[in-house]
Amino acid sequence: CFIGLFLGFGAGVVGRSVVEGGDDAWANLPVPLFILLVMLFHSAEFLFVVLFHSKDVNFRALMLSPVPAGGYSVALVAAIAEYWAEACIFGEAPAALRPVRDAFIAIGLFGGLLGWAIRVAALFTARSNFTHLVAWRKEPEHVLVTWGVYSFCRHPGYVGWFLWSVC
Repeated sequence: CFIGLFLGFGAGVVGRSVVEGGDDAWANLPVPLFILLVMLFHSAEFLFVVLFHSKDVNFRALMLSPVPAGGYSVALVAAIAEYWAEACIFGEAPAALRPVRDAFIAIGLFGGLLGWAIRVAALFTARSNFTHLVAWRKEPEHVLVTWGVYSFCRHPGYVGWFLWSVC
């Protein structure tokens, strides 16, 4: 439920800023874009589990706390806190620096979407051969995937995750 709420919030604010435009349209986008990218990630991960690992559908399939001690949740909160602390300390960007800020936002958005696309391509190419948990033994139906994004990279799921999380 809350994933839909946050996805709608992120998409709504981004859509409103795009429609309204203006000289400083990018100024209010970093947090909504961040929320939008996070919700897209979790929605795709959950959809993947529903389609290819239906016996594993539960709250953990949303991938909201995949690391022990809630490290992932702490990282998300820290990212937003860092943004707001920076905004409070440095204030609004001077007009001369706005194009640079806007370029960084655009590069981050592009990198995040690219990472998300690589990750999703890896999930849906490997299908049931991809799991979110490390397998300790090979399942009889498990095959080594060498086509699609796996023909370019041995671990596209990790590459996509890394690119998504850094940007």
